[in-house]
Amino acid sequence: MFSISHYKSPPSERVLRQIVQITVDNVPALHMVAPEPSNPLYPVYEWALVAEIQIYANRLGDHDPHRGGLVVATDTVEPERVAGFLIYLEAENDPSTCAICYMAVAADRRRRGIARAMVSEVLSRRPRATLTCAVEKVAYYEAMGFSVAGHRDNQITMTNWEYDDDIRIAVIDPAKLIQTPEVADLHQQLVQKHGLKAIRDAEKKQNRDMARAATKAQAYAAARGAPAPA
Repeated sequence: MFSISHYKSPPSERVLRQIVQITVDNVPALHMVAPEPSNPLYPVYEWALVAEIQIYANRLGDHDPHRGGLVVATDTVEPERVAGFLIYLEAENDPSTCAICYMAVAADRRRRGIARAMVSEVLSRRPRATLTCAVEKVAYYEAMGFSVAGHRDNQITMTNWEYDDDIRIAVIDPAKLIQTPEVADLHQQLVQKHGLKAIRDAEKKQNRDMARAATKAQAYAAARGAPAPA
């Protein structure tokens, strides 16, 4: 069994540390690029994803520019154990609407209804929600009541209401995280470890994979009758 906690202020260091570990364990599923662990640039994607989630979690509160919320599932047998987490952002211009940004469940705690329970907790406070996911995850979210509303890059946009393009969500720009000195240092370390050619080849392959995934998402959304992005 598990229990659900809803945070509107930063979690404890113990909870955040476990959220980070679950994030690290699920980088390919959580990161929009879906990098393969064999990719020489994998540490960069991992660092940026962890940094983004830590920023959202640490900025929770009345003065949070992202209007974020955090839902955490804990094991009732091991109450100190985080079983899963969900980060969402409220719409700036509609308090009933939110975007579900990240959700993950620990590998050994899956298929117990934890993800569904976390989503239900969010919807009990923000009844209208939107999210993006890979084509392969559409059926999973349809089972939770979401419908295909379109696509964004290589992701399918899904909502549980009639989607409104005027909804404004203040998200962190991942590109800015990639431009930090920390990433520059990490990138240089990877060049020294793998060689410049391997890094450039990895970047080219990732770009090709993203382009193919974007084409796939566009075709899937069109086949489902979703309008093209404006």
